[in-house]
Amino acid sequence: MQPETFDTYASTYDSDFTFSPIGKLQRSRVFHSLNPFLIHAPDLLELNCGTGYDAVYLASKGHKVVATDISEGMIETARNRGGAQQVDWRCLDMQKIDTVSLPLFDLIFSNFGGLNCLNPEAMQLMPKKMHQLCKPKAHIALVIMGSKCIWEDVYFKRIRHAGYRRRQKKGGSETVINGHVFTTWYYTPQQITTFFSNHFETVKVRPVGLFVPPSYLNYFFTKRPLFLKLLSVFENLLGRFSFLSNYADHYIIVLK
Repeated sequence: MQPETFDTYASTYDSDFTFSPIGKLQRSRVFHSLNPFLIHAPDLLELNCGTGYDAVYLASKGHKVVATDISEGMIETARNRGGAQQVDWRCLDMQKIDTVSLPLFDLIFSNFGGLNCLNPEAMQLMPKKMHQLCKPKAHIALVIMGSKCIWEDVYFKRIRHAGYRRRQKKGGSETVINGHVFTTWYYTPQQITTFFSNHFETVKVRPVGLFVPPSYLNYFFTKRPLFLKLLSVFENLLGRFSFLSNYADHYIIVLK
């Protein structure tokens, strides 16, 4: 993936997702699962930090955060965010974290599908690279787009009358953002567990966006806040069941 893909997206990402009704609810679900692992994690590394919302939030809670992203546009937007001076920002390809000088961390975090830009060969190399940056008893928390999102299946088949975007293909799936085309790969929780099994063990998997829909449906649900609130109630009730994770828009998998 070319970093320019997200350079042009940096100026609108927050309005499109971060501060959207759906974005807020999905992020809330991520941190509901992540919070127990933050208690004993003073030193954090964020991969694919985007516009830096999570990094600034975590720094404001007293964590020492190094935040990285391949996109100069995203990092520049992050540096201009309020509270950004508390974060060590690095414009860095996540596949090169083993080539630069970084400290050891208590937690490595990647939110909302950044790792879905890696093909299977690249994904299999990441566990060793992350492990080299972990303190003893450290955790990694990855928010990944699974392969069987129910919302997406309904939307593309029933509304768009198009092919299901997440159907597994050997060469990945074509994704378009702001006219830029790149390839996305979708992974099940079991695949991630297998990829990381030589260096980490899985301790938690939870759905994120099982009832709360994908962000491209903001246009519909912004006008129907009560409907979205009802879906959020169901999300909170059933979001504790790990076996539903691959059917959500994203899932969070925590490994140690």
